[in-house]
Parts: sequence; structure tokens; C-alpha cells
Amino acid sequence: ADPRPALSALRALRRAGLPVRRLFTDRWRESEVALAPTVSVRRIREILGPRAVRVESTGFAIHLMDARAGKASALEHALRPLGLRLADAAVLGDGDNDVEMLRAAGWSGSFSSGSARARAAARFVSRAPFAGGFVEGLKASGVLR
Repeated sequence: ADPRPALSALRALRRAGLPVRRLFTDRWRESEVALAPTVSVRRIREILGPRAVRVESTGFAIHLMDARAGKASALEHALRPLGLRLADAAVLGDGDNDVEMLRAAGWSGSFSSGSARARAAARFVSRAPFAGGFVEGLKASGVLR
């Protein structure tokens, strides 16, 4: 994905006086900007308006990226050379940034410890949280027996 929309959005937030701070791990990101979650996503979206940028929160970071980017489009891109479609994929996710992918895949699961939006988007929700939920999800999807 093109990092320019995210970088432009970051400059706009700073010009607006929003106290945004890039995460230390942001230096290794090539297609997005990751911010410390010190400002509300709603306020960021208000300032950015109709820009072609996606704003997502994982709880650990706020991500600014090209509006065409995201886990669903990345998965679709990865599947295409294999002759597969999103409907052929089984995915697991636990955060708000996974919702689009969870809705798009043929089979999707989340964990009892996942965000409310991720759990609502998934076709399967584990009883176990965290790693136990991951294993439970792999079994429910048929990937692991």
C-alpha cells in the first residue's frame, strides 16, 4: 500500500495541533503510520474529514493507512496468485482492525478475549481466551485436528 496518504494525514493532524506521537515500532512500517493511542479516533477522523485514509485502533495503537489498505485487501492480494478467493480463506482475528477481514473470509473466528466488534464480525467465537482461543479456532475451522 502507498504510505503517502498516511504521512499526509499525520502532517494534517500536527498542523491542527493534535498531540500525536508515532510509536517506536513505526519506523519499521512501510505502508502506514502507527500512533500512540493518546487521542480519540473520533477526533482524528473529525480532523481528517473525507481524506482517502483509513483510521483504525487496535487498542495498542492508532493506525493511519491508505483507504484501500487493510487486512482483507492484503489477504485478497496474497490469495490471488494461488487461484483462491476470500471465500476460500479461514481467518482468526481479535481486534477492531480485523473486522473487515473477518467479514470477508469464507470462515472466520475470534476469541472470547477479542474486541466486541471482532466477536460480532466472526462466524465462530472461542470459549477460551487468547492462545487457547487460537487453538480452539484452528480446530473449529478444520485447519487443526
